[in-house]
Amino acid sequence: YWYCCRSPGFVTDGFLLCLEKIRKEENRREKIEVMDEILTVLIPTYNRKQQMQRTLDALSRQTDRDFRVFISDNASDYSISDELLPRYSPDFVRRIDVRVQKVNLGADMNISSVLADCKTQWGWLLGDDDHIEDFAVEAIKKQINKNSECSAIWFSISKKTTKDIMMESLDDLIEVLKMNNFNGDWIFLSNKVYNVSAAKKYFEAMFFRLYTRIPHCIPILEMLKNHQKVCVVIMSVLY
Repeated sequence: YWYCCRSPGFVTDGFLLCLEKIRKEENRREKIEVMDEILTVLIPTYNRKQQMQRTLDALSRQTDRDFRVFISDNASDYSISDELLPRYSPDFVRRIDVRVQKVNLGADMNISSVLADCKTQWGWLLGDDDHIEDFAVEAIKKQINKNSECSAIWFSISKKTTKDIMMESLDDLIEVLKMNNFNGDWIFLSNKVYNVSAAKKYFEAMFFRLYTRIPHCIPILEMLKNHQKVCVVIMSVLY
């Protein structure tokens, strides 16, 4: 059901169905009970069995175990549920949801769909091949408590500033990007954590702009356009 033409300005019937699904999901979220977990680790993946196992190993070692994992498998040629999950404890596996796409949707659509389907208050987009610290979830949740008024938290990987930065406009983002060449830091996938209730109003814009190849940045651009707070944190949860 997640089909979309990747050319800008051209909307397929499948894309309209995709947007309708987002609207229905937003309505459904209003009715479900709030989950105990505040954070979901959102992992889009395709045919990276070894890297996926390494990422799951790291998540199973987290110092804070109160989180969920949502994996969107983009039609890989192996089964995560059958070949990887049996390695782990039942308690850890219980917190993992795996969705297998019927066909490969392309990386950008898979990234966007896993974020749009997050059902906890906060979602951390994580590439399947990135190395994460054992304290990553603990550190993220501390920053969520510290910056609960923010619509997103950006964990800088470049270490080119000595203090956290609170952005509230596109001009603020431009100033950050000018500072010591933050561009690579900005487009990186795995250092962004989203307040889903604040981000969901921009998911439609995210899907319309898949052609940018950085759909995960679109909600943050829209947040800043509307003067919502986005915090750049100097600590990294990756290595």
